[in-house]
Amino acid sequence: MINSMSTNTFSQMLATRPARLPRAMEDSNAKIAGVCEGIGFRFQIDPLLLRVIFVGLSFIGIGPLLYCTLWWLMPRYPLETSPAQSLLQYPDAEKERASRLRAGGWIGLAVVGAGWMFFMLLARFIALIGIVVIGALWWLLYLRHPDQPQALTPEVRKEAAPVPHRRRWPWVTAVCVLMIGTGAAIAIAQSSLFESHYEHVDQASALESEYTSDFGSMNLDLQDLQPLKKSQTVLVQSRYGNAGVILPNKTNYELECLDGNTPQCQSTTHKGKGALLTIKVSSGRFGHAWVE
Repeated sequence: MINSMSTNTFSQMLATRPARLPRAMEDSNAKIAGVCEGIGFRFQIDPLLLRVIFVGLSFIGIGPLLYCTLWWLMPRYPLETSPAQSLLQYPDAEKERASRLRAGGWIGLAVVGAGWMFFMLLARFIALIGIVVIGALWWLLYLRHPDQPQALTPEVRKEAAPVPHRRRWPWVTAVCVLMIGTGAAIAIAQSSLFESHYEHVDQASALESEYTSDFGSMNLDLQDLQPLKKSQTVLVQSRYGNAGVILPNKTNYELECLDGNTPQCQSTTHKGKGALLTIKVSSGRFGHAWVE
């Protein structure tokens, strides 16, 4: 019963989702693509408030991505097929409009897909929170206004004349590019993806089996490491950056340069005290391995 109710509710939410109200419409005050105008009209919310929210979300990097995602998922009035849907079903529209819609669907898929993959890589927590919050807000708004306005019903849409595309002013494109660039820059700045990592270990009990970084360098300082009581293997690597090790002075170790011997990293052994420590060093695609 619960699963049936959940499925029916979700189906109704999709069937009554907002439509983008383009700027060319007589009563529309849309500024860019009509996303905020459409959501506001469907759920009786001031579009200005929605625009303020999107601008605020841009400061944490996710605002432009959410806007592009909604543009891709919302149909353009009076059509009932969104760019995303056009990839799964051929839109019921004129040939020229249908081909344009499918082209927008493929472009949107590339932009939205790459954007979410990039954002999940840089700020996974913010991306997941954003998805959950948007889904919860949509559900709450639907519960408050389950019935869509009369103008959005399929019967009225079929009788409505297609809305022509209006040419956007260059400053709109400039603002969009600036917002997306700012969001991406902030996301990168807040991410630890490119940070250099430095670890100093002097006790065997604190020694981990792996030290890994992404784009930033990974530096492991073992020069003060005390002799080991049992053999251990340590991997030091960076997926895309530099990886380096300051070798221990007292410990018995064997060094393996996994990228091959280079002037900066030569596989070697050192007779010291205690059990054998095996050190493996591997650099990333754009970096190099080093030891000293």
